[in-house]
Amino acid sequence: MNPPQVLPLGLDELGAFVRPVRWGCRLLDLRPADPAPRWHLAGSAWWPNASDPPTHLLPPRGSTVLAVAPDPERAREVARRIALRGLPSFWLDAPYDDALVSRLEAHGLALRPGPPDGAMWAPDRYLWKWRHQLPPPETGPVADLGAGNGRNSVFLAQNGWEVHAYDRLPDALALASQRAAVHGVEIHTYQEKLIDWPDLPPGPFALLLFLRFHHPRLLETAAEHLVEGGIILMSTYRAEGPGERAHRVPLPELKAWFPPSRWTLLDRTEERDERGEPLLSLVIQLRSAGEGSGV
Repeated sequence: MNPPQVLPLGLDELGAFVRPVRWGCRLLDLRPADPAPRWHLAGSAWWPNASDPPTHLLPPRGSTVLAVAPDPERAREVARRIALRGLPSFWLDAPYDDALVSRLEAHGLALRPGPPDGAMWAPDRYLWKWRHQLPPPETGPVADLGAGNGRNSVFLAQNGWEVHAYDRLPDALALASQRAAVHGVEIHTYQEKLIDWPDLPPGPFALLLFLRFHHPRLLETAAEHLVEGGIILMSTYRAEGPGERAHRVPLPELKAWFPPSRWTLLDRTEERDERGEPLLSLVIQLRSAGEGSGV
């Protein structure tokens, strides 16, 4: 299979890659750290290193990337190598430097002071959807169970939470720690084979994340490890989905795991993921006496 094309773009097309959000950026700013950039376009990510950005810091497959640099040849080369990893890539066919400021403003592109603070990767879309309804960071820490390379852990740490990330793969946790270091936050990582655990870590936690992972034994005892009003946010495959059978959600068991005497269902969403696989996503809150709807 041929890699996606690598094409040049001019200033007229630049605006299509600018997003006013911090996550899932598509504009990759390659200006060096010395001197640090005095301005940036909103929604751009910064990679000042001479090496190429590692794969786990790039957006998911299906995204497009625009590389910009003071030297357009540097932007072209980085875009070409990113395309070899399966992402359609473009480069700005003009020097991306201070001399460009007036031309950017003439195209209606808003500049912000300082280096870019965005990221090309993004947290799980269900976590992103519910980010404003989560317990505030002062309520208690987060346990990210099956944390993988840490995109959700780092996202929460950047927004003020104390995060404990658990995964069985040391390489994944090393990437999580690297991601945290790149973004100037701290997460606590633990190499554990979660399906062998008899119970959850003691906590108490304000938020338990089960994203693309769950295990019945851990869900059955979750109430004992949450603060009052704590939340489980879960998004995993339904019974007919892919992956290990133990990580799929058998719908008839949900009511047994989350009886209405203890839990309030805040959201239940059934949808397809980026590959078309069936997902079930839930937000469930440990309730106070006299409240609740169950699952």
